[in-house]
Amino acid sequence: MDIRWGNSECRISPYHVLFPVPADAINTNTLGIINQNEGYPGAERNVSQLAEIED
Repeated sequence: MDIRWGNSECRISPYHVLFPVPADAINTNTLGIINQNEGYPGAERNVSQLAEIED
């Protein structure tokens, strides 16, 4: 993706739209799972979201 900033041209990847989730937030969350945003280190350990809730 190319973005103009004044006279400069900047190139960013689509995942740069979201910031990475801080490691502290992921590591200290003991009551659930927080996934890392795709494109950042740690995203390979993400758990898929529930498609439906079982009764």
